[in-house]
Amino acid sequence: MRVFFAAYGTAVYVFHFPMVLSSLLAISLPSLIWFWLLSDFRDGRFFLAFALADTLSMIIASFGKYLALFFPEGELFYLGLTLLLFVALLVFADRYFLLLKTLMKQVRGGWATMALTAMLIYFVLGFIAAYPTPIAQRPEYVPVFMAVCLLTFAFYGVVLHSLQKTQKIAEQNEQLQQEQKIYHIAYTDALTGLGNRAAYLEQINKLERQRADGIPVCCIELDMNGLKQVNDTLGHAAGDQALREIARVLTAVFAPRYPDSVFRVGGDEFCVLLNGEAAVAEMLEQLEAELSQSAQQLGFPLSAAAGTAWVRPNELIESAMMRADAKMYQNKRGIRVLSENENEKTCS
Repeated sequence: MRVFFAAYGTAVYVFHFPMVLSSLLAISLPSLIWFWLLSDFRDGRFFLAFALADTLSMIIASFGKYLALFFPEGELFYLGLTLLLFVALLVFADRYFLLLKTLMKQVRGGWATMALTAMLIYFVLGFIAAYPTPIAQRPEYVPVFMAVCLLTFAFYGVVLHSLQKTQKIAEQNEQLQQEQKIYHIAYTDALTGLGNRAAYLEQINKLERQRADGIPVCCIELDMNGLKQVNDTLGHAAGDQALREIARVLTAVFAPRYPDSVFRVGGDEFCVLLNGEAAVAEMLEQLEAELSQSAQQLGFPLSAAAGTAWVRPNELIESAMMRADAKMYQNKRGIRVLSENENEKTCS
């Protein structure tokens, strides 16, 4: 930037070029090309930043030149005042420039309209300052120029205010995303992607509040059959695959009608919480059929024992879950006895 202003001073005071032409050749065009090459952005963000920098430079240079007319050592006063104004601008506006740079990196869209408005103000201000002669030679136009400058500052004040709000929104969104990640880790079973025991307890509390409105709740306890045998004979990778497949089938059967209803609460234990009227028997038949199809694809048995219980009036959901759990173990013992009898017949 110092090189641009040195070139501008040389053009005006050594070669006596007009101020407008010197500003265009020594500052505007070179800075546009230089900033374009160095900028991280190639969209509205670049043009907004360029218009802001050049507009502020134009205002400072024009006021400095105009005020220099009232002092005997006009040119020397102009150079000193212009330098002082630029230093004051950099000191005062540095944190706002950093804010603008940060937001440009955080927010990708929404800059085109602001950039277009900033470029329009830039060209209007340049036209008033230079046509038909420089503003310093037309004292009667100074009030008009000052009014446009105030309008420009008002525009950038609104932009700054909007950017600050945008930054707060971006920070809140980032915080929300972090909280969602933490929530997902805290309430999701890593192996199956189902809700874990913490999510299960949270859902129970939610359903307890809904029961005050008379909404019925059904509890289903499930326990995978033969997980230990799968792990012992085929390895833990196969056991993990079996658990993931049961989780997938449970989600396919229950989740479409009852979102956030399926949970893995233990090694091979799953729970389903249904709120509202539910055709439980039909869904359990569908579950059994789909697990049978999955078993054929996996190449080893895949099934689960289930127990159900509707929550009674004035009964806690946890109590109904205990009844469903007891029924599930009864069914599981029946499956185990049946399996042992079949093995005995096969051996004989």
